[in-house]
Amino acid sequence: MTPANQAINAADMDKLWPGNDYAGKLNKMGKSFFQTPEYAWRSVAAWYKLTNRVIKNCGLDLFTQPYET
Repeated sequence: MTPANQAINAADMDKLWPGNDYAGKLNKMGKSFFQTPEYAWRSVAAWYKLTNRVIKNCGLDLFTQPYET
């Protein structure tokens, strides 16, 4: 996860799993947040569902897209 996308991704995690304060945990833990298995898998899921919008011409829920997309 690039530093520029970390806060966006944590905020998206909070949208998908409210009440867990992932943004706050990221602020406390720094880059180790994304290296912790407890949070890393949710970060990947949030990227596939929401955060990929930071890439030009993406912004799709990649879980629902065909492989060719």
